[in-house]
Amino acid sequence: GIKRPLFGGALRVRLPPSYRDVSDVREVPDHQEVWQDFLSSPSPSPSVVGANGASGSYDGRREEGGGGGGGSSDGGGRGRVLVVEILTYQDGVEDDDAGRFFFDDLADANGAAASPLGRKFSASGTATVGSGEE
Repeated sequence: GIKRPLFGGALRVRLPPSYRDVSDVREVPDHQEVWQDFLSSPSPSPSVVGANGASGSYDGRREEGGGGGGGSSDGGGRGRVLVVEILTYQDGVEDDDAGRFFFDDLADANGAAASPLGRKFSASGTATVGSGEE
């Protein structure tokens, strides 16, 4: 994989070369990093999911005026997407419960009737925050 800087280099993540920075074609909020795997996209012209859920085709360049890569808004972007988001620390939420707390909060904010979470995983020790060390 290729080391990619997140949030101006405060974090780094190793991603396969097929992942592209969605902010190259769509506006992404400052508190998010969004990367999409264009090899896993089912369409011939890879789709991109924007921060607001809009989609379009990726043509390798950013369009002027904050637009996207064109294409339709037919719910494309079915490829793998990595979203890294900075969230506000919540007093009273144990570290082990933070994933569930924020997932439920997101589901509630989007009006989901239910928020089933299929599996729980731990990523402790995999992120380097604010360090230039490898």
